[in-house]
Amino acid sequence: MLEARNISKTFPSQSGEGTIEVLRGVSAIFTEGCIHAIVGSSGSGKSTLLHILGGLETPTTGEVLFNGKNIAGFTPDELSAFRNAEIGFVFQFHHLLPEFTALENVIIPGIARKKYSRELGDRAEKLLVDFGLGSRLSHKPGKLSGGEQQRVAMARALINSPSLLLADEPTGNLDEVNTRQLMELITAINEEHNLTIVMVTHDGNLAAQCEHQISLKDGLSVS
Repeated sequence: MLEARNISKTFPSQSGEGTIEVLRGVSAIFTEGCIHAIVGSSGSGKSTLLHILGGLETPTTGEVLFNGKNIAGFTPDELSAFRNAEIGFVFQFHHLLPEFTALENVIIPGIARKKYSRELGDRAEKLLVDFGLGSRLSHKPGKLSGGEQQRVAMARALINSPSLLLADEPTGNLDEVNTRQLMELITAINEEHNLTIVMVTHDGNLAAQCEHQISLKDGLSVS
């Protein structure tokens, strides 16, 4: 379903002289319907690789194949449409819009894809109810706990029924109890929807619960 081929990525140095090489020829295959963990020390290129897989960044060299199509060659408009239709994103910082309710935050990506409908609203409500937030639909993010906010972010990522979920340190700001609950939720989503999930994490216990692991070191894949 998803394959990275010889991905490299360089950024200009802060001094403006030369470049910094973050990824140096990373290749990996992500099997459909499985949960994959990308692990490695800080600065190893984990988040950069995830952003490239999701079309948020363009590789300096290499290909990202999604069902055989190289998304690295898409135009900005094609990438935007692709992300909205095929990928759900969850980040360490939830990026919920503070002026909107939990329900409205979940609905917004659906509106970006198509006009609001009763079906869209019903799906958003069902996701939140399924995630244990049925009594929090009208609450704004500031009235939700960190764990609740991350579950809203997870529901938002699923509103358009993506085939791929990308999560960047989704438990990074959660305590042990909420981390366990979120991983249980991720596993349930994977099983119920046969959803392919790629997750960046520094948590070895969390990574061990995933079916596959890709380890990065100094911008290279070492496993």
